[in-house]
Amino acid sequence: MDLPSYEEFIGKHKGDTAFVCGAGLSFYNIINHPGFERIHDHVVVSVNSSFVAMRDWDKGDPDKRYWISNDALCRWWDYWIDVKAAKANKIVRDSWKKHFKEIPDFYQFHCRPTPEDTINSEDTGLCYCSSVPSAVDLCIQMGCKNIYILGLDHDFDIEGRSHFWQMLNPKDQPQRIDKKLATHQEQKNAFKYNDLAFSALRQFAIERGVSVVNCNIESKVEAFLKKPFEHIIGELR
Repeated sequence: MDLPSYEEFIGKHKGDTAFVCGAGLSFYNIINHPGFERIHDHVVVSVNSSFVAMRDWDKGDPDKRYWISNDALCRWWDYWIDVKAAKANKIVRDSWKKHFKEIPDFYQFHCRPTPEDTINSEDTGLCYCSSVPSAVDLCIQMGCKNIYILGLDHDFDIEGRSHFWQMLNPKDQPQRIDKKLATHQEQKNAFKYNDLAFSALRQFAIERGVSVVNCNIESKVEAFLKKPFEHIIGELR
């Protein structure tokens, strides 16, 4: 079985504003900000476990809602059943191919070659190795003019936590079937590759006339302009 390509979304949101929701610790304060729900007036791309914060996606209009992942291990988490049921456009990497029968209403993408600082705009794949770079690439290709990234930290707190949901009440935290989490070293390795992709995406965005802003001013990712979420949400209509 094959899935349709995400390419049908290219150019769909020309001139729109988009929010890319990563799962870093800084996302915790954002989801508790009184203006958080206003992001849904715009295009929203949820990445992996940030879906936990996507309230009411089990109903409503899926037109501006997207969920994207490179990581087939999302299927091992208890939030996966809610992702499958969500009213959203759901996109996974073609490396999920052996699982396509489970998700006939999803879309797929292939990985575009991404040498450091360079994106071949003739290739209609998406950046990788992680899902936030894929999501930013998706937004650029959909024609979004302003992209705001939430929960992009590349960091740990003093307790060793790296994900916003680790700060939720234990009963509200997602659970993985085998109880395993990526080690700090595995996450740090991913951060290095992500930085290369973000550097390439910065140049790609400039070429397309797109503004990309990281809404965590303390983020370790230096590729994009940084502004606090409260300023951004206050400026948006």
